[in-house]
Amino acid sequence: MERRNSVRLLTLMVLCLCAAFISCQQRSDMVAKYKDITTPGGWYEKDTILLPLDTIPLSGTYSCQLCIRANNLYPYQNFSVIAQMTCYDKERKKKGEGVKLLRREVHYDIVPSSSSILNAQSSAGMAYHDYEANLGQFTLAQGDSVVVAVKQNMRRETVPHISSVGVVLERGSHPGPETN
Repeated sequence: MERRNSVRLLTLMVLCLCAAFISCQQRSDMVAKYKDITTPGGWYEKDTILLPLDTIPLSGTYSCQLCIRANNLYPYQNFSVIAQMTCYDKERKKKGEGVKLLRREVHYDIVPSSSSILNAQSSAGMAYHDYEANLGQFTLAQGDSVVVAVKQNMRRETVPHISSVGVVLERGSHPGPETN
């Protein structure tokens, strides 16, 4: 009886380990890169955030999302950036030359919720809000590399309370115009 229970326990442990391993596997149809804004005072106009996506795992059409994260203390109702996406295949990577896929100005409307205003005024907590913009769809080959360069495009030289910038490429059928 005791031996049978230990075999069941061992089988259960192996199944749990297999499930954990499978759930921790990175999706091969999605590539993402985020970078925190760490400069004191905020995101400076002259600072370009580079988001290198090293290797595209599978060939196909990818939908590209540009993501901005701001905290409750962000003082404006909108945000503007200029994004430039450059693709490098294996041959161009060796030469340091790339093909520009896009250069686009992106505008985000930031609408604070009443709870956000309450938290910011009372200092009871710090919440972050994610804002996404679709940059389009691109056909990429396995092994390509992509670099997205992002600059803030606001009237002020320094924009405070933007915490991070990111880009997500997801393979599959997604709505939106194909750019490449």
